[in-house]
Amino acid sequence: MKYKIWSLKEEFENPIVLTKYSIEYLLHNLFITIPDVLVLDLGKKYDIFQEFLPPGYIEEKEVKYVTENLLNLMANAYKWIKEDDLYSMLSDFAEKLRKKSLGGVIPVGMYKHFINTAIINKDTIEVVPNKTIRYIVNPKYDYTGIPYEERHILQREVINIAIGLEKRRDNYDAIYETIINYDLNQKGLTKRIVESLTDVSYATIKNYLKEYPELDEAFKQVNRLSGTEKQQLNKKYNQAKN
Repeated sequence: MKYKIWSLKEEFENPIVLTKYSIEYLLHNLFITIPDVLVLDLGKKYDIFQEFLPPGYIEEKEVKYVTENLLNLMANAYKWIKEDDLYSMLSDFAEKLRKKSLGGVIPVGMYKHFINTAIINKDTIEVVPNKTIRYIVNPKYDYTGIPYEERHILQREVINIAIGLEKRRDNYDAIYETIINYDLNQKGLTKRIVESLTDVSYATIKNYLKEYPELDEAFKQVNRLSGTEKQQLNKKYNQAKN
């Protein structure tokens, strides 16, 4: 179901937490212009709130407490959408909770009361982000020719490729920054030292130095110029011997 925005300009007592849906709303016009782009890179990771169901089944003695609290949390997270749509959203979520609840603790009609109460109290707590997001699927992507059951697989494949490229950029930046910022007065720079100063493995560092000539050249220059006076003398002695 698609939910309309009530007003992102409406003033609330507590701040509006960012959600995947609010990002989709804010980028709606952009998505329309790029129907050939399946996954959009937001440029960095954003903290968002994502509604969640408890793992496993909800024990009978905890059903009422868990149901009321999760509905209230969700209502506060999505307080900015139209109330009719918020009611529908909470009803869908309540049905998922009901299916995971053990015992007949809550009559079906009581869920309506919990939902209405949550909506009344939709601006009573500050919702804290519980995950991050960087890549978002374009809801306006043109899936022509792609069977419905294969679309989720395609989405996951494209996101995994993007994450791989992001990791590669992060590794390169970490190695490069470590090399150019290395204190030349410390002992001579080695691959093991680069490994210890980054979260990048020794094997990856070796591969990157082979793959990127500019990275290898920077490493060699710093390696040549760094080191204590004694180490520098040893270098000159060994070079002279050769």
